[in-house]
Amino acid sequence: MQRPKKWGLALALFLLGVCSSLTLAADSSGPSPAPAPAPPATFDRVRVPPADEADKNPEFKEFREQLLEALKNHDLKFVLEHVDKNITCSYGAEFGLEGFMRVWNLNEKPEKSALWTELEKLLRLGGIFTDEELSFFVAPYTFINFPTYFDAYEYSVAIEDQLKVFAAPDPAAPVIATLSYEIVRWRQVTDRDPNAWEEIFLYNGKKGYVHRRSLRSPIDYRAGFENDGGEWKMTFLVAGD
Repeated sequence: MQRPKKWGLALALFLLGVCSSLTLAADSSGPSPAPAPAPPATFDRVRVPPADEADKNPEFKEFREQLLEALKNHDLKFVLEHVDKNITCSYGAEFGLEGFMRVWNLNEKPEKSALWTELEKLLRLGGIFTDEELSFFVAPYTFINFPTYFDAYEYSVAIEDQLKVFAAPDPAAPVIATLSYEIVRWRQVTDRDPNAWEEIFLYNGKKGYVHRRSLRSPIDYRAGFENDGGEWKMTFLVAGD
């Protein structure tokens, strides 16, 4: 399916991730690159407050509610009916509906697939329409609204209001700060346990600890939904680098 020209910012950001991955792959056979410079000890204090524009388009809002219900009930039929046949689901060789099925382990053990929880989480975080016609929606807001002057590999967003930051990975430890949707320095790790403690650095250089569920990396899973002839289709669902 030919993509419309109205992708705008969403397409530019998405292609930036693709191009970065291809560049890394192309350079993998050559000399090892020089290590990246260490992030600054302090950085600008920036908030990325929650944003959700679904209310602007009642049809999309209704579709999203139906999709969330389908995810809750593990309704694979409904989900696949709204997956574009050319969906981008990885930065590797997997693409299209068959690739989507393999990436999310939906062929053999769909009931154990991570799709149900990962897609629900990003949808509940809200998102942004990227065109004036309100026909292309990107979620979550932490991807589309993340400031481009922060390194997406080194910084993340605290997605809670009045989030307590502890001096040690212990709820009994002293609270050193309280965050409200602020950017922190944190390199996402492979452990996706939402209850795991994560070491972060605040804008003023102080080190603290919060639970992983309270953070969202801009290169975590994100999805795009396009109105294709009156029917909403998911055109990409990818994460990372």
